[in-house]
Amino acid sequence: MEYKKTIGIIAAFFAVVLVSNLASAVVETSSVFWACFDDGDKIDFCNPYTRDRTCDASSGCYYCMSSYDSVNKCFVPGSFNKCNSIAFECSPYAGGGGNNGGGNNGGGIDSRVPIINMRSPVNGMIYKERNLLVDVSLNEKVTLSYIDILNLRSKWTNLCTLCSSFYKKKSFVEGENNISFRAVDSSDNEVYHNVLFFVDSVKPKINRYEPKNGFASGFFMVEFKEDNPKNVTLNYGNPSTGFSTKIVNIANDCTFDRNKKYTCNVSVDLSSFNGKSVTYYFNVTDIAKTSDANKPVILPVDTKEPIINSLNASWGERKLYVTLNISEPNFKTVEYIDYNSRRPIAMRVCSTLKNGICSKVITLPNLNPDIELIISDKAGNKVKLPVSQ
Repeated sequence: MEYKKTIGIIAAFFAVVLVSNLASAVVETSSVFWACFDDGDKIDFCNPYTRDRTCDASSGCYYCMSSYDSVNKCFVPGSFNKCNSIAFECSPYAGGGGNNGGGNNGGGIDSRVPIINMRSPVNGMIYKERNLLVDVSLNEKVTLSYIDILNLRSKWTNLCTLCSSFYKKKSFVEGENNISFRAVDSSDNEVYHNVLFFVDSVKPKINRYEPKNGFASGFFMVEFKEDNPKNVTLNYGNPSTGFSTKIVNIANDCTFDRNKKYTCNVSVDLSSFNGKSVTYYFNVTDIAKTSDANKPVILPVDTKEPIINSLNASWGERKLYVTLNISEPNFKTVEYIDYNSRRPIAMRVCSTLKNGICSKVITLPNLNPDIELIISDKAGNKVKLPVSQ
């Protein structure tokens, strides 16, 4: 008897709990209510035979409902005749509010993705530093993270949780960056925003340039290190004649070596500066608009070749007797090359002139020589004269 009484009490207890849970799961109003939804909100009905809907009106949608199941998050439709007899007011059990509501009022189904307003970094921008400000605002609280798409080993990095904005500097890699930002709200709606930008934080560096001393004849050289050069210019001139700029063609005038250095050879016409001095310097600018320039160099200009007034040459057994009359204020050397020798290299004949004369006996090891004389000045101007037997 006591056993049956105990079983009855337990059964009665679970019946009360079950009724209580069902009562709390289904919210009922006195009769019916208006459920208001924003554009894009999803409306789920509890009856599996009633087709679910999505609000697709920019002004919002309004439905007559009789109850809302907060556990299954679904609605039971009501009678429109009854709804028309009550005052129009958006129920707190619905999702949005149309143009009378104010977002998710609780209890509804949020199917709208967050809206990302990315102010920095800016898509397509070139930055001079790696530490960049990430400035993001959102229309709701989200979990915000980012990933470097170009880095195959990269993982999602969390920026903030339950936040509607982020304003802080983050470090990015040198070169091209393709960053994807992800925002996920409390209903697991997620949205992505990609930003492509470039970082060039290393300034150009000029390592070497020529000529530094002697004379300028119009031939110049610069060596620099820069991963992303945009333009290279040679600036030259003087106050009396004026200044000019030569734009260096990086593709045609420069070579790139394994040490990531560019070497550029440039020639300009300095004939208008002949007998005067010229000031020159190179300027290298990268894509981030940072630049480097060498210290200006002032050199005398000599663009004219040595003048050969006369050449007397006679041949003996394995010997060549030469006498040259030369007019050149900046004389450097007279050399010869025997192109029929085993090693056809330049050999010196004269390094000074006596009253403009270079006279020398050249001993030749080759019985059938092919001789060329080379007369050079200190500016690098040269005259080549073949000497036949």
